[in-house]
Amino acid sequence: MKKRQNLAVNIGITIVTFIFAVIVGEVGLRILGIAHPPPPRTDEKSENKSLYTAKDPNRGWAGNPNATAFWTGEGIPSELKMNSGGFRDYERSKTQPENGLRIALLGDSFTEAIHVKLEDTYGAIIEQRLQQCPVLKDRKVEVMNFGVQGYGTAQ
Repeated sequence: MKKRQNLAVNIGITIVTFIFAVIVGEVGLRILGIAHPPPPRTDEKSENKSLYTAKDPNRGWAGNPNATAFWTGEGIPSELKMNSGGFRDYERSKTQPENGLRIALLGDSFTEAIHVKLEDTYGAIIEQRLQQCPVLKDRKVEVMNFGVQGYGTAQ
């Protein structure tokens, strides 16, 4: 009986200590002003208010088509341009080029890659390297970036 009481007391102390540590950490971060990086500023020429707040009835949210902004947060400051589909990628035709090879990249912020220049995203690098591949020399290779920040299996 005494062992059960000791176990219950120890578990209770552990839970209370954990909750206390989380609260102290949260208060400390707020006092220091440490928060999630702000969303990118919108370009004055763009009629959209934000790149990431457009509501989508099927996915919850999506990028605003043709939006532009300048990213100054974490990573490399760079211009962000969304294509007509609302994705951070080059503008592509809806029809596949004749003798073309299209590869679709699906993913979250790692795929969208707003922290680097568009030409430095892994999709752009894959496209460039595949285009240089001797086996694909006669084909137009397009690696299409469908990554959106925050997307997971629910989208």
